[in-house]
Amino acid sequence: METKKNNSEYIPEFDKSFRHPRYWGAWLGVAAMAGIALTPPKFRDPILARLGRFAGRLGKSSRRRALINLSLCFPERSEAEREAIVDEMFATAPQAMAMMAELAIRGPEKIQPRVDWQGLEIIEEMRRNNEKVIFLVPHGWAVDIPAMLMASQGQKMAAMFHNQGNPVF
Repeated sequence: METKKNNSEYIPEFDKSFRHPRYWGAWLGVAAMAGIALTPPKFRDPILARLGRFAGRLGKSSRRRALINLSLCFPERSEAEREAIVDEMFATAPQAMAMMAELAIRGPEKIQPRVDWQGLEIIEEMRRNNEKVIFLVPHGWAVDIPAMLMASQGQKMAAMFHNQGNPVF
């Protein structure tokens, strides 16, 4: 009788091939993100917000898609309001990326005090009742951070990820 291997967890392992020169650029990116993650948030977040807004002005097709989606979802909002929402979205993108790196490097205990949970009492009540919860969330830059923080507190979590093209990431 053959037993089937359970692949419910993906635990990446370092491969010697990652030292090949073709990955050096990726490693420089990892080092840069580590440096950004270790920078105090009060200093880095305003800089990253400005950088994100600037990038959002350059990313014409992404900005256009976001504005179209907002006009369809919120036709009552003015064009200026929708522009402000898109600017804020782009401002938070690099901040979320830095927070993910900070979470990986410094651990959840450094991030948890800065998180303002809303509706957590509902989840805690369901946990006490031994009920299961499925989060249906929009895809966004910071979508994985709450799950990672909850998992760090012992909450069983499962998530789906798309494989990255570069195995170093």
